[in-house]
Amino acid sequence: MTRDEVKSIIKDITDEQLSSILDLNSRDIGKAKGKADDQKAEMEALRQQLAEKDEAISNLEKAKGDTAAIQAELDRYKQAEAERAKAEKEAQMDAILTQTAESALEGREFVNEYTRTHFLDELKKAIQDPVNKGKKPADLFTAMTKDLDGIFRNPQHEPLKIPGVTKADADGNMTKDQIMSIKDASERQAAIATHIDLFQ
Repeated sequence: MTRDEVKSIIKDITDEQLSSILDLNSRDIGKAKGKADDQKAEMEALRQQLAEKDEAISNLEKAKGDTAAIQAELDRYKQAEAERAKAEKEAQMDAILTQTAESALEGREFVNEYTRTHFLDELKKAIQDPVNKGKKPADLFTAMTKDLDGIFRNPQHEPLKIPGVTKADADGNMTKDQIMSIKDASERQAAIATHIDLFQ
């Protein structure tokens, strides 16, 4: 969904409301993509398991009459199955931990995805720590971040966009020439970092 499509549906929408709707839309698309990736990974894991079982059956058929070979193949299969079950259990635990930690971060806007990922991982560790048994994830997160500055997005620090003055278009896009014409070096560097694809 683009800005123009939303504006054509809701005529009197403000830029702030429009940005909020597009952020929610992007988040929903990200979640759907994540689920699709998870399902793809699960299908691949099932294919791998099936291939391993087919290989085990084939090896057992080749080893008919050879008790030692059959036992070795059986032991190998049992070990592989135990490792698969362990990995599956760990993945399920991690999914539950991630979901629990995500709920504590709901509504928090970090300065960037790197910072969000760091605190998500730290919160997952804190939830697992026996010292924190019985504590709410939201309380753990608050304690973890109470004395830290600069980790959350602050709308007051966002660059002011003035029509006719701001070089970026409504979506924040700029051309290479517009970026290079910025006089302030730090602003120019920030614009280059944001539009790095233009310089590669």
